[in-house]
Amino acid sequence: MAAYRRAVEVIEQNRDKLDAIAKYLIEHETMDAVELARIFGEKAPADVDGAPVPA
Repeated sequence: MAAYRRAVEVIEQNRDKLDAIAKYLIEHETMDAVELARIFGEKAPADVDGAPVPA
């Protein structure tokens, strides 16, 4: 039961991000790592060779 409560807590704390992801996917159908990083307010990930992922 602790895992379930923690999952609900994480969802509730990040509801705005979940809603933003859902809205983006409804409009665009797919999402890349750059867009996901933008929603989470993080730096875009680098490709395996260290080069930035194109926006």
